[in-house]
Amino acid sequence: ALLAGFGLLVVRPVTASQSALRLGQQQLLAHDLAGAEGQFRAATKLDLLAAEPWIELSRIQYVRWRGERGRAAEAQFGEAVRSLETAARLAPSSLEPYRSKGELFEVRAEQDEQYWPRAIQSYRRCVEIYPTNATLHARLANSLWQAGEQEAARAEMTRALELDALTPHSDKKL
Repeated sequence: ALLAGFGLLVVRPVTASQSALRLGQQQLLAHDLAGAEGQFRAATKLDLLAAEPWIELSRIQYVRWRGERGRAAEAQFGEAVRSLETAARLAPSSLEPYRSKGELFEVRAEQDEQYWPRAIQSYRRCVEIYPTNATLHARLANSLWQAGEQEAARAEMTRALELDALTPHSDKKL
């Protein structure tokens, strides 16, 4: 009975969510945003603790934001941010939601400088999670520089270059 209960209450929702997630990813590859969004939303309801469907939803909202203007664009941007915040709340030790938020705020800051501090905040969390990643330190340095924090930017870029020199992996080099 315990095993059956575990299967019904844990395994079944997780596998159903993963299935919806994979279907959504396939639809996304086929450029069916509406179908993919439906699958990702279903995945969020099937497994309430899964962060990945929220990250995927943010990608759809990002694409829509880039294609919209005015209030519709603002709504899509806000939805993308909220989706990533939900993913970060569900998986606070996961790099992906914070990295994606940093990238989202970077793109937005190119249009409106008030978003640089939010990019900085996201990248700071990234380097807390993954302190040996030179690329993340470099992205933080760029955001700091763009926000006018030159000394902090120099320190981060120095750290990024130090880490870059230490890594033997060519795919992790700056």
